[in-house]
Amino acid sequence: MSVQNHHLAAKIVSNGIEIHFNEYGQGPLLVLLHGFPDVEETFLHQANELKKHYRVVTPRLRGFPPSSVPNAVSSYALPELAGDIKNLIEEFGGPAIIVGHDWGGAIAQLTALLYPDLVCGLVLCNSPLISRFDALVNSDEEQQTLSSYTLPYFRYQEGDEKRIPEIVEPIRDEAWRAYIADYLSSNPIEGMLSYYKANFPQPPYMPTEPSGYVFNTPTLIIWGREEHAFSSKALDGAIQFFPAGLTIASIPNAGHWVHRDAPEIFNKTLKSWLSTLSESHTN
Repeated sequence: MSVQNHHLAAKIVSNGIEIHFNEYGQGPLLVLLHGFPDVEETFLHQANELKKHYRVVTPRLRGFPPSSVPNAVSSYALPELAGDIKNLIEEFGGPAIIVGHDWGGAIAQLTALLYPDLVCGLVLCNSPLISRFDALVNSDEEQQTLSSYTLPYFRYQEGDEKRIPEIVEPIRDEAWRAYIADYLSSNPIEGMLSYYKANFPQPPYMPTEPSGYVFNTPTLIIWGREEHAFSSKALDGAIQFFPAGLTIASIPNAGHWVHRDAPEIFNKTLKSWLSTLSESHTN
């Protein structure tokens, strides 16, 4: 299977950064953000269902060709990544409901925090909760063990062995695992790994206070119970950070790629919550 870089339908250019994306359907704006290792096509199950009632936009994030790959690690700090999504939403007139998986979920949260007028709903899929994740990694041995897969990412430099089999091993869908392995083999991964270098806690771990970010945006967390990278402790007490309303849906027999491991249940859960959100806006 060969992965091409020219199949995305359109792009925006802002401050010299190109963000390529696909677009489906018409209606309220719904932006779906992928994580690592992934591309926007990870959400095809969702886009094909949701396009019946929404304008679905699936960008390929910076650092993931054919979107721009800046050289500086600082270019991948969360505020920079959130700025890309701000520009994308503004291109479509906004506001948007943002669905984010993995790093996409972290970007979704910061976008809602920095640009609250542009985000009317958050859906976080097996993503770190930025209100307390750094503090959890720095103090919790279980989370430190779960995060050990990131240690080679901090050491990686251009020209090093990519260790692709290790990176894609957690992907359960064999066809998708092969697709992503081919994509990573065919493209530089320095930008992708800079997400970790710029944002993720690394040794030596030092206890820190939670950031305590508060989101005044209705939020749904969809959590695959067989998550391999994030401790479910991150969900404990999460409601205090989402005073506008928090729903947590825990899906059995699904792991980190919850939207791919259980697409039917995921879509049903998401559509039900979106319906409730729509009703609250019209009342």
